[in-house]
Amino acid sequence: MFRNIVMGLHQIRYILSNIVRNTAIGKCRAVKPGIFKCEADGISSIIALYTISSCTAPVNELEYTDIVYHVKRFINLFAIPGCKTVTYFSLHPVNIDSYISQINHKLQMKLVELDLDKSNTKLRSYVEKLIDVRRRILRGITPVDVSNIIAFICDDDVSYIERLSTIEYTAKNTMNIVLKPVVDPLKALHIINF
Repeated sequence: MFRNIVMGLHQIRYILSNIVRNTAIGKCRAVKPGIFKCEADGISSIIALYTISSCTAPVNELEYTDIVYHVKRFINLFAIPGCKTVTYFSLHPVNIDSYISQINHKLQMKLVELDLDKSNTKLRSYVEKLIDVRRRILRGITPVDVSNIIAFICDDDVSYIERLSTIEYTAKNTMNIVLKPVVDPLKALHIINF
């Protein structure tokens, strides 16, 4: 009887995996890290997927003209002629107690390191940043986990592959935005079918 239940579960799992595989129409293959060549509905496209791992522009501390300037630079960086740029954002609230606990643990470790090496300015600024984040959370600002994907959907042309492969470098050098390539072709397939 146990064997029949296990076999039934394996069959259900197989059927569900085939249903999930067949719901996404088309196929994608990686050309370079973060860059995919996808075919859907008879149309071939080049898709580049990146996540923003760090961005050091403190928008809440800038004046209006500086914000407009940063937004203009951001648009100029990511607006590629012949490509459609799509951004996906997901915001999830973070458990405040565990987050404060993590910050306190990091703070203790870094304060010990700073006590041993008082001349380390990079470490000192990191400790000040941790203290500032902790202070903001204790004042009532809820921390949020932000995940995002920037997708560039272009026509199937080799020139776009070369242009899209330089986006990481250009974003880092011009705006100090660190992009990480998304290497999951299933995400590219979902975006092309969205």
